[in-house]
Amino acid sequence: MFDKKFWKKYNNIKIFLVDGYKVRNSHVSFGIGGHHKAYEYIPKNEIWIEKSVAPKERNLILLHELHERKKMIENHWDYLRAHFAATMAESYARKYPSKVMQKIKDILE
Repeated sequence: MFDKKFWKKYNNIKIFLVDGYKVRNSHVSFGIGGHHKAYEYIPKNEIWIEKSVAPKERNLILLHELHERKKMIENHWDYLRAHFAATMAESYARKYPSKVMQKIKDILE
C-alpha cells in the first residue's frame, strides 16, 4: 500500500523506507519519518522514513525517530515534548556527524 521497503533492523525495531507521497495521500500529517507512538497507522516496533530522503540524511532521521519514540515510551512524554528533544538530538548530530551512529546505539541501550 505504501511501498514499504525494509532498510535495516536494530534490536526488535524494523526500519522501512516508504513512499511518503502514498502515505500522505491517506495520512496527510506524515512528514519524513515516523513511528507508532506518533502515528497510529504505523505498526508497533516499526519506524518509517520517507524513501526520497537522501541516503546521507537517513541515519539523522532515524536518530530523530528513535529518540522521539524512546522519550514517548519510557518517559511517557507527549509528542510535542518528545519531538522537541528529538529535534535537539538531531541538531547536535548534524553538527557532529561522526557521532550519529554512537548516538543511535546509545538510544537503543
